[in-house]
Amino acid sequence: MLSAELMRDFILGMVAGLMATISLALGSGDQEAQWKLRSLKEWMHDKNVPKTFQTRLTEYCNELWNNRSGFDVEELFAEVPPTMRSNLAFFLYGSNVSNIPLFKDLGDAVINAICAAVTPIVVPRKQEVITEGRPGVEFCGSQPRAILLHCSA
Repeated sequence: MLSAELMRDFILGMVAGLMATISLALGSGDQEAQWKLRSLKEWMHDKNVPKTFQTRLTEYCNELWNNRSGFDVEELFAEVPPTMRSNLAFFLYGSNVSNIPLFKDLGDAVINAICAAVTPIVVPRKQEVITEGRPGVEFCGSQPRAILLHCSA
């Protein structure tokens, strides 16, 4: 009877330790994001970055670092062969790009080439990405997620 109780306590202790380890591992991403935000705030303070810009940048980085899925699409694009990258870009962005009125009547080959130039971005609410009427090299679409086309000269 005593050995059964000891065994039960031992097993419960192991389970509790395992749960604590899993909990710490799952929360490490949040801790990393909080550490990055603290470091960013200190850096901006040291560099005398204006308060209004500090607020905007902190909100953006908070959104970026806390709401990421933990998967970097750009890294995946860099690691796969070109044909696979092209097919993946078309799958991810093709319907959004072809629904933009400017690109609506273009063929799949052109849409595919445009998709290859798409760069996904995270944009917090009320954040200005580009200003209508100002010269630039980007085109931004937002159906249903923001995409950014960057055209280099």
